[in-house]
Amino acid sequence: MAARSPSAICRSRGSSANSLFVNLQDHLWPIAATLLGFWGIYWLKEPLGRLIDRIAIKYERKGLQASTVPQEIHGSQPYLSVAASFFDPNLLKLYRDEIEQELHKNKLPAGPTRENELLDLCAGVWIISFFERAYLTIFGSQLAAMQALNSGGPEGFPLATIRPFYDLGASNFPSVYENYTFEQWLGYLESSQLVARLPGDRITISINGRAFLKYLVHQGYALLKDN
Repeated sequence: MAARSPSAICRSRGSSANSLFVNLQDHLWPIAATLLGFWGIYWLKEPLGRLIDRIAIKYERKGLQASTVPQEIHGSQPYLSVAASFFDPNLLKLYRDEIEQELHKNKLPAGPTRENELLDLCAGVWIISFFERAYLTIFGSQLAAMQALNSGGPEGFPLATIRPFYDLGASNFPSVYENYTFEQWLGYLESSQLVARLPGDRITISINGRAFLKYLVHQGYALLKDN
């Protein structure tokens, strides 16, 4: 069956993503949950604050309407020093002790095996933290464009074919898109590494983007968002 074009998918308002079973090892989940808590607080602190700051209350004839200003693209942040700089040392020790107990319970003494297990878990928690942050800040039109790109192969689609998603968002939410260009809209997806440009002015969904969509389905998150 031939792949549907992004424009066609835009007109039909969506496509389905495959389900994902996140394979963080069950016997080490308490450790993963602890790490996710640490990173989650730090990662989401700024986006939540910016989201609150972005809310503009407008009085209209039909009442109050909340809208947001265009997204901002922020550079990368240091991650390995997050715990030491953000959390109280006594709190860190409390959770470090719990992690040590879990490692001992699962017979993982210090050494290469334990390091590999912890690195895999850290990577998984890091990915989850990124996906949660991305879902908080992504616009519905960008998410719809990603779903459309997900229907294609590695050759991607001409860049112009995702423009209708931006145009639809701008039509439905003119105050949000008033000073938000297509290049800025696309730049958010590129800087988040959710899509990738290809030679010949083409675009495709990235490995991050595909996994992000699967994660949203697995978590039961809505694939239709405002803006």
